[in-house]
Amino acid sequence: MKFLERHAPLLISFILSIVICASIINKQGFIIDFQNGNQNTPYEITKLICSISGTILGFLLTAVAMLTAIMDRKLVENMRKTGHYRIFIVDCFVNCFMFLLTIVSGVLCLFTINPYLSYIFYITILFAITALFLLIEQGRRFLLIFTKV
Repeated sequence: MKFLERHAPLLISFILSIVICASIINKQGFIIDFQNGNQNTPYEITKLICSISGTILGFLLTAVAMLTAIMDRKLVENMRKTGHYRIFIVDCFVNCFMFLLTIVSGVLCLFTINPYLSYIFYITILFAITALFLLIEQGRRFLLIFTKV
């Protein structure tokens, strides 16, 4: 039970991402049929997802650096004593890893053609949505920490 409680944001965001991807697959089909000269559409979407993911990854790493810069504050000291600081940092790096997976799968998507393009495109969307849902929870935690400091 502690495992589910501890990893609830990751599990919830992954399940929501699967539901969203399943609805997209249900609407578009498993292999996307590119018609009317729309061959570049998945590549453009993937480039956009990769650039946004890279930017957010940079912001997350900067926020972690800011948090480590205020280590001498009372709130951060109390977080370290109770173990919340370690949990927060681990969750932040899990979120960074999800954005990194989004970027890697997006770059792979740029170098593939159909039918493999469709598979990797859906995986990229799955990673991106999971990372964004995790970012919402991480942003809430950052807001709580930085408003209390």
